[in-house]
Amino acid sequence: MDTVTYKIEGWEELKAKLERLEAAARGPALEAAARAGAEVIRAEANRRAPGPHVELETTTVTAAEVEVAIGPDREHWYYQFFELGAGRHTIGPKSKKAIKFPGAEGQEAIRFGVTHPGMTARPFLRPALD
Repeated sequence: MDTVTYKIEGWEELKAKLERLEAAARGPALEAAARAGAEVIRAEANRRAPGPHVELETTTVTAAEVEVAIGPDREHWYYQFFELGAGRHTIGPKSKKAIKFPGAEGQEAIRFGVTHPGMTARPFLRPALD
């Protein structure tokens, strides 16, 4: 069997530079890079979403790991139904006898329950990631 031998000149210097590079790519630099990448996805999700309420939040930061969450703000929790869709379902009162909501021409509608027909998914987060 043939043997190949090689010698790396300057190995110690190269190793030291790689270790410094690894140290520089941790902590604040890693978080900044993660947030910059996530911002590209957030901007595209906002463009595709039903409204401009998609935000990003750093959820985990360690020396070697950063996790960034991207999704609708708390006020627009219902964007999940645009992303995933919803099946036909009944909406009824929780603690009262009836539900009240705005009706046609400024009138209030009072119902004992309604059947929502559901909705087809119109994803915006996954296509933004893709």
